[in-house]
Amino acid sequence: MPDRPPLPGIEQQLRTGFDRLTRAERQLASHILRNYPVAALGSITALAKAAGVSTPTVVRLVQKIGFKGDPDFQNILRGEVEEMLLPPLVKHERWAQDAPDTHVLNRFADATLGAGVILITDQWCRRRPATPGTGSVAISPCRPTGTATSPSCS
Repeated sequence: MPDRPPLPGIEQQLRTGFDRLTRAERQLASHILRNYPVAALGSITALAKAAGVSTPTVVRLVQKIGFKGDPDFQNILRGEVEEMLLPPLVKHERWAQDAPDTHVLNRFADATLGAGVILITDQWCRRRPATPGTGSVAISPCRPTGTATSPSCS
């Protein structure tokens, strides 16, 4: 990770800085925003060609919005994409580490999962112990059984 304070998301940076960009940089930013985040995931050359700008324009744009260069931009972009793809339970676990137990989402999770609710996916059952305040979720492989209205794990 770069040794600088966290920046707003790349999409937000492009939108807020759009008026300060040159014509070619706006053309590039528009291309990225129209196809965000996929458009920016390729090589710097492919991005420049797809947007109809030069490779140095790509470098100038990523530096103008706060990155050291394209490798730094790509690392942050890939991190954003990874965050988008994380399952909701993983996102909650990451977020909940710093959130107080009294936060509305933690109270909802305790009420829902603390009551012994079982969430079933194709191959996994997620259970939360009935003991409130433990903050743990046990995940175990299982074979979903039962019906849609009365699910269970075997």
